Amino acid sequence: MNELRKKQVGHIAIAIVTASAIIIGSASAVMTGINNKKFFETGTENPVLGALDRKTSFLTVRCMAEEIPETSSDYQNGYGSFSISYDSSGKRTAAIRFNDGSTYNGEVNTMGPDGSGTVIYKEGDSYTGQYADGVRNGTGTYTWSNGDQYEGNWEDDMMSGDGKYTWADGGSIEGTFDSNEVIDGTYTLEDYDGNYTFHIENGDAYSADITLDNETTYSGDIDNGHLTGSAVIEYSNGDVYDGHVSKAKKSGSGKYTWTSGAVYNGKWKTDRINGKGTYKYASSKQGYKLTGKFKNGKPVGNCKYYRTKKKIYKTIWKNGKCIKVNK
Repeated sequence: MNELRKKQVGHIAIAIVTASAIIIGSASAVMTGINNKKFFETGTENPVLGALDRKTSFLTVRCMAEEIPETSSDYQNGYGSFSISYDSSGKRTAAIRFNDGSTYNGEVNTMGPDGSGTVIYKEGDSYTGQYADGVRNGTGTYTWSNGDQYEGNWEDDMMSGDGKYTWADGGSIEGTFDSNEVIDGTYTLEDYDGNYTFHIENGDAYSADITLDNETTYSGDIDNGHLTGSAVIEYSNGDVYDGHVSKAKKSGSGKYTWTSGAVYNGKWKTDRINGKGTYKYASSKQGYKLTGKFKNGKPVGNCKYYRTKKKIYKTIWKNGKCIKVNK
């Protein structure tokens, strides 16, 4: 294999940024959001892994056809040197050294490797597992010279069926493969920002579970390589957002709960409170709740201020400040 992972997966780096503060009466809180970041590079058929290159078992498939003697012996041909052995049950094994320096030790038939065997390529790659008529079929482990490894099922010399591919840097993908492409499974990795688990279905990542080094967590949808859809974000300070995100930013409808007990439930846009919503004050603050429109985290225009559940005022707000109160 020339290069299995062609940087299909971009460098995943999530930054935590401070959003605008929402100031309502005497209540003030700061919300943090996951910065807009594409999780996978564009221009790939499969945003998680992409097509896997393959390395054929041998350049010399069928190299032994009609040449294997019926008794144990050594011989050479244009492909390399062969040492053939038979055990008491008649099982045939071979120790082969090809002219390019690659070696094979294991069971064979006249078509080539057949049964269990180990091949070591001149580049340093190796495969140990099952063969059928000269190609990898069944279970086996392929280790690349760069430290990458695939362990699992093979069919017609390609990764097909259940398996696990582990990169030398520690990332791994485990699930179902088909013709060297991942179909369903989980992709996990760790970098300087945290730990990531991506869930894959039909070749695409559809959700993620992320834990950042500062203990902020994200659990939610992925759409077209972005953190987009429904999500729950639990921040390191204890705040929680439960709602819709678009490209990793709070957008659409969502509920934000502060550790103080204050709650906002309503519309968001580009990580800030924008649109209709309801802000409930923490129990320690004066007031019960405020309903109306908000712009960039601040109430604006006509809003209803609930001093208590039953005591309601009509208010007018400008730039986050109440400028008029009517009973």
